[in-house]
Formats: sequence, C-alpha cells, structure tokens
Amino acid sequence: WHRLSVDDVVLPEGDLLVFGVGLGEAVLAGLQLGRDVVAWDRDPWLLRLLLMRHDVSRPLASGRLTLSLGADLLTVPPGLATWKHPLLAGLYRNEADVFEQGLRERRALVAEGTLFVEDIADALRDDGYSVWTWLVESTAGEELDRCARDFGAQVAFRVNHARGLAEACQRLDLPLKVWEIDPATDALDRVNGDTSRTRVFTYRQAQVPLFQAANLQAEYLPLAANVQRRTPVEVDADHRSDVCFVGNSTVERGRRCQQEVLAAWVLCHGGDLAAAAEGQRHLEAWLGAQSQDFSSCRVEEIIAATAPDFLETCRQGQHLPDPVPLVAEIAAADKRIQYVANLGQLGVQVWGDVAWKAVEPYGAIYRGPAGHRDELTAIYSGSALQIDIGRLYQQDMITMRVFDAMACGAFVLAEYSDALAEQFDIGVELDAYRTLQELLDKAEHWLAHPDERAAIAEAGLRAVRERHSLRGRVAHMLAADG
Repeated sequence: WHRLSVDDVVLPEGDLLVFGVGLGEAVLAGLQLGRDVVAWDRDPWLLRLLLMRHDVSRPLASGRLTLSLGADLLTVPPGLATWKHPLLAGLYRNEADVFEQGLRERRALVAEGTLFVEDIADALRDDGYSVWTWLVESTAGEELDRCARDFGAQVAFRVNHARGLAEACQRLDLPLKVWEIDPATDALDRVNGDTSRTRVFTYRQAQVPLFQAANLQAEYLPLAANVQRRTPVEVDADHRSDVCFVGNSTVERGRRCQQEVLAAWVLCHGGDLAAAAEGQRHLEAWLGAQSQDFSSCRVEEIIAATAPDFLETCRQGQHLPDPVPLVAEIAAADKRIQYVANLGQLGVQVWGDVAWKAVEPYGAIYRGPAGHRDELTAIYSGSALQIDIGRLYQQDMITMRVFDAMACGAFVLAEYSDALAEQFDIGVELDAYRTLQELLDKAEHWLAHPDERAAIAEAGLRAVRERHSLRGRVAHMLAADG
C-alpha cells in the first residue's frame, strides 16, 4: 500500500483508537502528541510488525499504549477519537460496521477468503446480522474459539471446505455452513467425530456423496450471482465486444499438475532419468488421446488402459497423488486454449491471464486481466455474445460465469450439462453447445440474429434475478438444518 509518514497523519483531537495499525504511523504520531492510544488490528502480524519496527516498550509499560487484536475491538472503551487506516479500513469493513453500528441480536462469522466472501457478508448484513471476519487460515485455534465466544456468534460461513473447521465448530456448538464453489485436486479427508452442526453446499451434484463419505452432511446448491453488483450498465468502447470469453486459461495450473504427475511416475518407477522420460511419453499420449474429443472427460479410462499399475499404486500409496484429477486439469487447459483459438476466426476478445497471448496468432484479441468488481460487470454488459467454456472434468455443473454474465444482461452460449438444463430453459433463457463445431456454428448464428439474441438475454436476466441470486442462496443455507 501507499506508505504514510508520521508527518502525513492527521489525527482527531483526544485520546485515540487507531483502527488498522498498518506500519504504525498513526500510533507513533499519537504517542508523539502525548495521546493515549489503543492500537487495533485484525491481523496479528501487523501488531507484531509494529513491535519489531518500533520501540514502544515505555508507552506499553505506562499504559499509554494498548494493543488490541481481533475481537478485542468489542471491548474498546467508548468515547475515543478514531483514526482509520486509509487502506485497511476498507478491508476491515465487517469489523468497522460492528464497531460503528453496534452488535445486532443476530451474529455471523464469515471465514476469510476472496471470491463470494464479501457477497455473503453483505447478504447477511441485509438480513439483519452483524458480521465478523474469522481468520481461520492465519490464527491459532484458541484465538478462533475466543473470537467466536466474545462475538457471540450464532452461525459461521466458509467458502470452500477447510480441514479442522468442522471440528472447531462442533466444539463451539456453532452451526457451520460451507459453500463449495471451487475445484480441488486434493483428496477429501474424513472428518472424525460428531459433525451434525456442519452442512456443506456444493456446486456439483457429483461431490455430494464424496462429502457424505467424509462424514459431512451435504447437498447440491448451484452457484449464483450477486444481482446488486452484477447488473446491466452502460459501457464505453473499450469494454464492447461481439464475442467474448472471460476466465483463466488454467495453463499455469496445468504446468504444476504436470510436475506432480511426473514426480509421482518417477517415484513409482525407480526414480531415475529414464523413468522421467518414460513418464513424459505416457503423459503426452494420455493428453493426445483425450484431445481427440473434448466433449467428455475420458482421462481415467485412458490412464487405466495404458498404465493400470501406476494408477493403482498412486491410489493405494499414502504419499502419492491420484493422477486422474491432475491429468484432467492439464487437459482442461488444452481444451480452453483450443476452443478459444478456434473462436479467433470470429474475433473473440479474451480477458484473463497472460497465457492467453498464445491464441493471438489465431485471431483472438487478448485484453489483459479483468478486475473482479466493476470492470467485470462492464465486460459482461458490453458483450453481444458471452462464451462459457467449463473445465473438462466438470461438465456436470454451471460455472459462476454463466450466472454473472446473465445478471449483466449478456446473451450466454454455454457448454451443455444436465445441471444447466435443470436450472435454465435452454433456447429461451440462454443457449448451449456440446462440441467445438456446434459452438462455432451457434456463435455465427446468434451474431447474425441480434433481435432474437436480445430477447433471450432479457429472459436470462429475469431468470437469474428471480431464481439464482446470491442472497437467495444464503437464505437457503441459513434455513437448512445443521
């Protein structure tokens, strides 16, 4: 962030609460002015950094400086003047709301994270909850327990399953709602003990029995759109496109998966260079076989047919990864690159990671990364035809791209799945394709029929607002047992 100096800090009159310590500039400024200072931060590392960078032993010993961490904010004495860190105050929005508005009767913890976390917090606030951020990834268990108790939490939310959290919530007698929204290549460990207070909602029907086998209650719940954030907007020329794809190429993830597969092969075959070369030949053969038809994922049967001993050894070994999801991830990147490269003949514009530059020689136009907030809304709103290309191994689910683009009034041409057909009226609210050729044919057709395309986009917008809002999903999770 922009680094402040002590001289840059303008403090209010009176004894002081520093909301967001940052690098300690306001703390030092307050002490230099002779104020009593309460220095609060959500992140224990920032308080530690303050102590490492500055000698504040005397004001600590005298009581002029009080360090406050996490839920300590709930007990800060009233009447202190408040200075908010210019960056951290926005990141600590949940805590700021509680501090300024006071605690409501209903209180929810939302575990730290990125995608959907802020949306869930907003939905809970709109439903009358005070929301507090739970630092499950970076805080010791004792502090997590103290935070939950001091805050008086009545429910906890987490985006994507995390090891140990179900046990922690059971210990606290706290209902936990987990919304799985992302793919994972790691095996799901069994959760021991009573997990009756935890309920998992997964974006893939196929994942339900896997969570149940891990001793967790689970149900299928599709993704959704935050229709307050994703809504049609007026856009400038820079965000207009005829054919558009927004998403990660997954090339870098595929490279990491390739390294894991080859390392597992070497461990299973003697550990020498000859084994590495043999593993590379097999991997190329598996990917070549899958690339003949990307309409279905055949990775497991391909590996089982050519290297059954390798597959069995990996699945029985405690320290070896299952090669199937790893190879499927590599193939998924190959599929996305191939499909978007072919859309280059229609001048497709692509937003995402830099690996998309590889498709520019085929006519595609790489536009760079897309900001998740306002820019993504503008990109979806400005596209005549929004293409959805799912991951090869997840052809039984609906991507968030579909919901978000439709919420922005875009016409969506999505890869067909039974889940898509269950949630939307194909041909009325959006359209779908099964093969690369069908994708190209339908893209050309809809570009040539703007009036029909607009009517379908309008119907899709209504469908998402009425049936697939994020706030509706949160309400469903709150009402579910667990």
